[in-house]
Amino acid sequence: MFQQAVANGPNTTASFPSILTGAHSLTYGPYGVCGDRSPFLSQELRDAGYRTIGYHSNPHLGVKQGYPTGFDLFEDLVEGDKSVATAKDRVDGILPTNSTLYRLLRRAYHYFSMTTSNEAYARADTISDNAIHWISENGDERPFFAWLHYMDVHYPFQPPTDILDEISSPNLSKRRIVNLNGKMQERPEKMTEKDLEDLQTLYDAEIRYTDRQIGRVIDALEENNILDSTFVIVTADHGEAFGEHGRFGHHPYPYEELLRVPLIIAGPSIEPTTSSQQVSLLDLAPTILDLVGLEPSEKMEGESFTPAVFDEKIDDRTAMSISDNGEVFGCRTTEWKYITRWNDDEAYLYDLSSDPVESRNLYGEYPEIVNHFESLIEEYRNGIDTASETNIDHSSEVQQRLADLGYVDE
Repeated sequence: MFQQAVANGPNTTASFPSILTGAHSLTYGPYGVCGDRSPFLSQELRDAGYRTIGYHSNPHLGVKQGYPTGFDLFEDLVEGDKSVATAKDRVDGILPTNSTLYRLLRRAYHYFSMTTSNEAYARADTISDNAIHWISENGDERPFFAWLHYMDVHYPFQPPTDILDEISSPNLSKRRIVNLNGKMQERPEKMTEKDLEDLQTLYDAEIRYTDRQIGRVIDALEENNILDSTFVIVTADHGEAFGEHGRFGHHPYPYEELLRVPLIIAGPSIEPTTSSQQVSLLDLAPTILDLVGLEPSEKMEGESFTPAVFDEKIDDRTAMSISDNGEVFGCRTTEWKYITRWNDDEAYLYDLSSDPVESRNLYGEYPEIVNHFESLIEEYRNGIDTASETNIDHSSEVQQRLADLGYVDE
């Protein structure tokens, strides 16, 4: 378990290219898009004889962004009654989003979605069901790589009632849950301490639910007698803000609440241990290839941290993050965090060792540290084409799914 694992962006579009390609989000394509030259982990493994499967339900990780590359089976699993979603699409197209009627109808839709199968994403049990079925049918053949992306620990927070019952007393009503999610998105400045407490209860319940669904997949590996020969890796592309730095959700600024992510790696010859060494998700794909005896692609910018998996010391590394269409950059070490909006006066430097909540901006006090981080960012920018911008023409259905998931411009 890595206590200092960090994502390379504070949201999905920024972070996922680094996870599945070992390259930053601007390196081989426009921001948030994996280009034709992207060194996909799935492609590297398939070329080596692995079967590759992926199950997800995030519109940011679709065909137009290049994510099916290298997968034998790639499915976007979305549940729900499309006719209901279509009706809501029409409302969204007619009413201004800042109107009271719009908010009421939007919350009515979310209330309906909680009592039916109409969801903005496939629930964790659906992801696990598909994976377990595939494993039971194919798991004893040649080696495979499975990517399972769970969306439950993500707005809107609507955990199953039985899970919520375990940690909430008295239980939160459906109306209260819908109103909390709506308030978080629409009027975050009005959130009270009680609102925040209840919202985090929903979040904790989603974590517990997702944990159990991941456990079902691990049980299936064991039942099919392949767990002992399988590497299981659990991580996340970003965290969630609950009022820290005056923000909610996952905004463009790479503060700790968004950048620090879980990272657990289990598998053959790995002993249980906890590491305080910093690793970043940019290095995850090269590490996976290294663990199975394959050479990482030269196109990957990341570097394997396999020695740290086996509790050995690795060199200190600076983790860079990119967000807001390539305008916001961050650099992190175990001691320092630097955040800047490039070509702007906005810049922050935090001493994480004495100020882990990033409350004191030391930008003007340590110019040599700032200059070091800025030189790393400039070196990266000089090596890529920063002129291209993301320009994906999403269908109306996909645009609505993104809105239902609380996405704004990333």
